Amino acid sequence: MPIGPAVSGWLEGTRTLPLCMAALASMLLGCQETGSERSTTSRLSAPDASKLSDASIPRDAEVLPLADASSQNGDAASRTCRPPRNERAFVETPVGYLHRSCVHRVLDGESVHGNEIVRSDGSRIRFHDCRHPAYDRSWCVIDSDSLPTNIGKIAYAAYTLPCPEPDACLRASYLSASWTVPKPPAELRPSLQQTVYVWPGLFDNSVYVYQPVLGWHTKEADGTYHDGWSISSWKCSTLPNCWNSTPISVNPGDVINGVVQGANCSSGICSSVTITTTNTTTGSSTTLSTDPGGRPFYQAIGGLLEAFRVDQCSYYPPTGTVFSSIVVKDQYGGTISNIPWTSSCLSSPDPACGFRVCNACSGVVCPASTVDLGYNLGVQISGDVHLVSGSPNQTLTENQSIWSTTSYGNLQISQ
Repeated sequence: MPIGPAVSGWLEGTRTLPLCMAALASMLLGCQETGSERSTTSRLSAPDASKLSDASIPRDAEVLPLADASSQNGDAASRTCRPPRNERAFVETPVGYLHRSCVHRVLDGESVHGNEIVRSDGSRIRFHDCRHPAYDRSWCVIDSDSLPTNIGKIAYAAYTLPCPEPDACLRASYLSASWTVPKPPAELRPSLQQTVYVWPGLFDNSVYVYQPVLGWHTKEADGTYHDGWSISSWKCSTLPNCWNSTPISVNPGDVINGVVQGANCSSGICSSVTITTTNTTTGSSTTLSTDPGGRPFYQAIGGLLEAFRVDQCSYYPPTGTVFSSIVVKDQYGGTISNIPWTSSCLSSPDPACGFRVCNACSGVVCPASTVDLGYNLGVQISGDVHLVSGSPNQTLTENQSIWSTTSYGNLQISQ
């Protein structure tokens, strides 16, 4: 790629980069700070760019040719899904694998407007649109036509707000849900641990998803991982960029509450959005403030499971996740009642762990305020097992699998 045009495309008017770094370094940093006149790297690791030299730039951050992505073009049957040559430069996000230059940390007191981070002192950091392909959990390239459904979802429940006429569309302005942090996975994957995400959220019109997220073993842009469970608030897309707030560690049994709150909503479009993920057990929270860019929220996600590097079912947490007390409000601030959450799962997941959303995976309607994500523990029983707590109350016959959801904890063997 010619360097000159790429760099000049990032400049505004007569504004120039005061740091006389090599042009290659400017490409790798992928952003420009205005106001304070300083360049910086992706804010996930947030090193001071003025202290970087060509030699200090991590090799796995090199912008390599995109031949690996273009070779996957074509129909799904003919393309080969595989990691790019610079695999280590990619980050597992709640919408798939994204290049680390496309994932940005938003610090406390900052907000996101378009492709800019606005700091508390009014200075701005501008980023160009992501120049790398996004990949799903199987390392298949995610193209724009597949959004928002093909972003690596394994099991989820969704509600698309009705739009009977162009001027009579129902749109969302608010979502909240609560869920409990599960125990750690029964087994940890050798060499490189698995990453698991669960979250509710709101989609705008096919560009961004706004999501309060619980993640297991999540990755930073500098290549380090958070041990255990953590929460963070995300505004993410596989096209322009992905933004997230400072993660907070949480413990199994903690109760999480996630809120996506629009403000100053008119004609179905909100002028600003705040995503807050709170550990109600400890009172700690992490927040991302942003704007939806004139795009309405047309779809709500009651709960979603996503995972990376899960090669066997025992790599999942031992219990599923129940999202409860789900509330969705329309553009007028009214609560939408009796939401028909529709369940969906990957048709051929690998591994196949018997994923279930509200006890089925094909068009089942979940209760209005509860979404139950479960999967098969791979445990076989030698006699009838009766579920004495939770809903529904049912009997499993011999050799039938036990479903893993937090509401099905107590079992009684039939005589």
